[in-house]
Amino acid sequence: MASAFNTTIFPSIASLSDGSTNANLWTTAAVSAGVLLLYSQLAKRSDGFTYLPGIPLIGSWSFFTKRSDFLKLAIEANRAGKISKFSLLNHNVVVATGEKGRKAFFSGKGLNLEQGYSVLWGGIPDLKDVATEAESTDDAAKSSLFFKRLHALLRRDRLQKVIPVLFADLENCMNSWPQQGRINPFNEIYNLVVQMTTRALGVKEIADDPVILGKLAELYFKVEESTSPSSVLLPWFPSRSRNSRKEATTALYTLISDTLKKRQDEGRTEEDPAQYMFDQGDSVHEIVSFVMNATFAGIINTGITICWMMIFIHAHPEWDAKLRKELSDLLAAHSPNTSLPITTRLAHVPVDAWEDATPVLEAIIAESMRISVNGTTLRRNIAGDVDVDGLTVKRGEFMAYPLQAMHLNADVYSEPTAWKPERWMDPKQLEAHRAEGTFLAWGTGLHPCLGMRFAKLEMKLIAALYINLFEYTRVNKNGVPSQTIPVPNYNDLYRATPEGEDVYFEYKRIPGTE
Repeated sequence: MASAFNTTIFPSIASLSDGSTNANLWTTAAVSAGVLLLYSQLAKRSDGFTYLPGIPLIGSWSFFTKRSDFLKLAIEANRAGKISKFSLLNHNVVVATGEKGRKAFFSGKGLNLEQGYSVLWGGIPDLKDVATEAESTDDAAKSSLFFKRLHALLRRDRLQKVIPVLFADLENCMNSWPQQGRINPFNEIYNLVVQMTTRALGVKEIADDPVILGKLAELYFKVEESTSPSSVLLPWFPSRSRNSRKEATTALYTLISDTLKKRQDEGRTEEDPAQYMFDQGDSVHEIVSFVMNATFAGIINTGITICWMMIFIHAHPEWDAKLRKELSDLLAAHSPNTSLPITTRLAHVPVDAWEDATPVLEAIIAESMRISVNGTTLRRNIAGDVDVDGLTVKRGEFMAYPLQAMHLNADVYSEPTAWKPERWMDPKQLEAHRAEGTFLAWGTGLHPCLGMRFAKLEMKLIAALYINLFEYTRVNKNGVPSQTIPVPNYNDLYRATPEGEDVYFEYKRIPGTE
């Protein structure tokens, strides 16, 4: 068959290259190209996968424009025992959501997380966009240093020291709001996560300065907003979005590096993660790389979840009451002096108690994550061929796993779209689901979430302080109270904001907490 294609197609192209203007030759070339494309597509489909729809030569653009809706096609196809596949230009992506596919995805040693996200995600600041001499460091070495530093910074003793500072930051932020008003939680509450993450994993000078911190957040969001299919799949093409993303990444890098260099030039030392890394002998570039990646990773899912937590808590008064009782008991046990400001009392609660004596908060967080954290995890096969239920994922190909395939699966969770924290009041339930790979919001297999401890602490501290400082109701932009519980728009890759109209909190400061 190959020889037939050679004799049919190449003479036509050769004739065209001679400068012929014969319309028949153009027709022959077009038909030949179409036949070649058809042959290519038929050859692909002989590999046993079920191919998802896409545009010829371009591929499945909907993976970027309406990812959740697009991957529902794969989930449905895979229910019949199939394994789905689609293309994005020259990249092939396998979506295996069955049990064998899930185990292969999360436990395959040759499936690389960093390359999966760097090629197909694009919303993460990429230091290759910054002209630095240090980007020749291999990915394995960078990952090793990142995880080593993250593990050290999130030790329980370090978190204990930073809790009072985190509460002070939260209080300052909330004190900057009017005594009553209306906020969009996906802006104001989301920004609290930016503040806390910068404090615990970033640079003190930035965390201390609201103006600089605001600039940092603005640049992170610009990187997100500048991510488009073309900027991800054609990184060499100077599109407007590609240039905007590169400019934002460069500005972000410069902001952090200039702050660190100024500290060095002035001979100052600070008590913060950056100083810890300086003391370990890390370079400015290595510290900036860590801060950029840790901050971005720490913001997205935590920011999404805490916003939905506060929505769900308000929508379910019985759980609001349970949470308030748990916090009251926590304060009675660890900070009983009611004459102290509420922020001070909460700051006196030790990290051990926040982690081990808050089952209601644990259940609320787990269920809020199950509902809201339903993006797509990505891997790239950088080793040999991987067998997935008898089909082959070749070296260089990608795998994608949509978390909604498990988190919203009626065979695993009764009423999967309903928010029911009671599922998790027995801690053993969460442990069992994580072990079985049916709760994936904290990662599993070879890639558990190393930031889980701090992420949960952030959400607990924000929820605890907010409900102790404010009364609030859910309204629309015109102040009309919400009559229904919103659902996340899973096609919104970075915020998972509510479907339909935006949700606002109409709030009022509780007297005596000023």
